[in-house]
This record gives sequence, C-alpha cells and structure tokens, in this order.
Amino acid sequence: MKKSRLYLYDITQNALVTYPAWYLVSEKYKKDESFIDTLKILHESKTDEYPHPNSYDELLSCFKSGQYLIFKDNYLTAMIASKVYYLQSNGWKALPVTEDIFDLMHWRLV
Repeated sequence: MKKSRLYLYDITQNALVTYPAWYLVSEKYKKDESFIDTLKILHESKTDEYPHPNSYDELLSCFKSGQYLIFKDNYLTAMIASKVYYLQSNGWKALPVTEDIFDLMHWRLV
C-alpha cells in the first residue's frame, strides 16, 4: 500500500501545535473525514472540549466502532487489526502497554 505525506497546512490553517508538520499515511486515511477531523482537533488544541471515557467498555466500544481517539492530548490513536496504534509523522506505531494507557483520564473521546 502506497503512502504519502499528509501536510498539516493542507487540513488546517489554525494549528497551534505545528509538530509534526506532516504524517505519512495511505490514501485511505487522507480521504477519511473522521481521521482528518480528529487531526484538526489535536493540532488546534481543542482536546479539552471532548470527554474522557467513563469506563473501559466505553473506550473499547469507541475503538471497535472505528473512531479515532486522542491519547494524552498528544496522539491520535486507532484500533487496527485488534491492536491499538498511535500516529507519528512516519506512520502508525504500536501503542506500548504502560500504566498510562490504563488511566481513563489520559483518553479523549472524539
């Protein structure tokens, strides 16, 4: 699957968080409105407007429905093939299992 850069300036002119300036993603993600909207929320620092999950069931339900969640107000996350990944500029990386992921206050439901 071919990947190309999705530049931040192509999706928002109001970015308060300008790093990274681009993400390496497939065409599927470039066309996914939910994905683009979540990136905008993240880079425009609007994460405070979105709730934390009330339970692990709610968190997992959002992942299973294909939603993109925000972790620690810094990372867009997704469940891909039953694994949780976070997006970095060079693509998706597996989210390491640490104590932080078990704290519901670190997650935002978008």
